[in-house]
Amino acid sequence: MSFESQTPAQTLQERFLAAVAQHQAGKVKDALAVYEDLIDLQRFVSADAFNLRAVALWQLGRAREASPWIQRAVSAQPDQLTFQQHAGFIARDLDDFAAATAHFSKALELDSSSPGAYLNLSGSLREARLHEQAIRVAEEGLKKFPDDTLLWNVLGNAFSDLGRRAESSDAYLRATQKDPYHFNAWSNYANSRAFQKGSLEDQALLDRLLTIEQEAPVTGEKGKRHLHYAIARIYQQWEMPKEAMDWLARANGAIPKDFPWEAYEDYLQRVRTIFDQDFFHRLKAEQPQDTDGFRPVFIIGMLRSGTSLLERMLGMHPQLQGIGERPAIGADRGLPRVLPVR
Repeated sequence: MSFESQTPAQTLQERFLAAVAQHQAGKVKDALAVYEDLIDLQRFVSADAFNLRAVALWQLGRAREASPWIQRAVSAQPDQLTFQQHAGFIARDLDDFAAATAHFSKALELDSSSPGAYLNLSGSLREARLHEQAIRVAEEGLKKFPDDTLLWNVLGNAFSDLGRRAESSDAYLRATQKDPYHFNAWSNYANSRAFQKGSLEDQALLDRLLTIEQEAPVTGEKGKRHLHYAIARIYQQWEMPKEAMDWLARANGAIPKDFPWEAYEDYLQRVRTIFDQDFFHRLKAEQPQDTDGFRPVFIIGMLRSGTSLLERMLGMHPQLQGIGERPAIGADRGLPRVLPVR
């Protein structure tokens, strides 16, 4: 798509607003084509246009291309809250957690009136392995927003990262007390503690979860899936595999019918193509000579199969360094993200 070189400024603005409307309607590719034409061919200089071009690229799984455009937007208007937030999200997707933390810190400085600002910064600090700082930010946010269940949940995650299971369990439980339909918090709570068959307390908890499962409305893309995982966890610890598997099957059956299976199949095929044997042979050949035998180890597996726990256990060895999940791996080789990151 292109426009005549002498297009009046007002017309350019009108075209830009029309592209914004397309973007808001979910026509991301169409909107991006207009943003690119306006900026590249028409020399339409606008921080808003730079920002939206970055957002469109990011939404299409092209975070690396989005990065320079969001940086241009931030450079033009460093005190624009949404620009800082978008820059944080894009940097986080590129595993640049230092940059993400800097942007989310600036966003919190600009506006501390919403719990989301604390949530974004605390989450970014967790990903940067700055767990104590993540805890402090979450606790600071909870002083202002004591009823925010997402902050209680992320606080529990930060405690869990440090192996402080009792504190993580308490934080998750606080989240469920504020909102009994916070299914993700229930799942995290179930994973943060042990359950004993015959315990009246644990039986009461299971009964409560089963009641919630019956009464709770199905909300969101994942529905009650995380609640089902929590129930399965209890049965698993009680060594009741049939009941545990029944609830796991229900959880996995909650995957949305419009799940992008074709995109996922394409994604997996591209993973096989990019990370083939030649890739690892090249990696070995390019390895610096002063790494003292350093070798990467990849842990892969299905969701909730124990990969995160295994990575943390191995990372405790003095000769190993765990680096967590790397959601953007392969992005610089043309591998887009097609699935939400846990």
